[in-house]
Amino acid sequence: MDLGNAWLWWALVGLGALLFGYALGRRVGFRQGCRRGTAEAPLRLRHQALRSGRCPICDRAPNAWYNGR
Repeated sequence: MDLGNAWLWWALVGLGALLFGYALGRRVGFRQGCRRGTAEAPLRLRHQALRSGRCPICDRAPNAWYNGR
């Protein structure tokens, strides 16, 4: 194998390693984001409800069912 072919071979191996690392990191990051979103969503909804005094899902005030509204 001459110097030109060796350089090309190592360049392709390096590019393959970079692409593999990118794909692996993207999958891991996506999973972490899904887990974090699942854990954080109820907290954000509760925070919004306590801050505004209304349910962010149905837009009712607390105890609206009991008050006849």
